[in-house]
Amino acid sequence: MRSTATPRSIGERISARRRRIGITQGELGATVCLGPRTISDIERGKRAPGVLLPRLAEALGLHPQDLTAEFDPIEPAGEEHDLFSAYRALPDEGRAYVRSLVTEAAAGRIAR
Repeated sequence: MRSTATPRSIGERISARRRRIGITQGELGATVCLGPRTISDIERGKRAPGVLLPRLAEALGLHPQDLTAEFDPIEPAGEEHDLFSAYRALPDEGRAYVRSLVTEAAAGRIAR
């Protein structure tokens, strides 16, 4: 019987995230130019993702460290998810501007 505990292997984390966002192994594979069999092998621990880890993480909307960390990433909900998605779509200059706005607001230098 399979445990419902937090997944610990990279493959289990990839599988859990893929299922959570509702995509198939084939869809994930197509995004990173791999076949569904390769994704299956990675998820089952029969193949290490190696240099593919950053591409897989990006396709899953994660940072590579989220797949290797000792803890599960915090899943944003609703509006937070939309904000993260929009932030990730910004060019570097846009991200820098958003970070400066957040820093200023946190320091109380922007009127609320």
